[in-house]
Amino acid sequence: MVYIESGNSSRLTEKEINIMAKSKMYNGHKNKTHWNVSLWINNDEGFYNLAREFIAANTNKNDAARDMMLFLESMDQDKTPDGYKFSKTAIRAAMVGM
Repeated sequence: MVYIESGNSSRLTEKEINIMAKSKMYNGHKNKTHWNVSLWINNDEGFYNLAREFIAANTNKNDAARDMMLFLESMDQDKTPDGYKFSKTAIRAAMVGM
């Protein structure tokens, strides 16, 4: 069996490394778009406050994410400032923990 040492002194098997290489995860998120949308919503005061308002105005975060996406589209802001597309699923993922 082949092992590779990682920075935190745990060992990964060759099978685990292959699984990680095939994964589409990006910095703990489903993909790079979800990661980018989450960065903007959770680190930009305007987007963060907007998300909190939609969460407060809805009974669940799925509806809040949908309404926030529709609002952003109506304002011709369907992408993050650096060009990643807002989607209901990306916004909903960004709302975890809010």
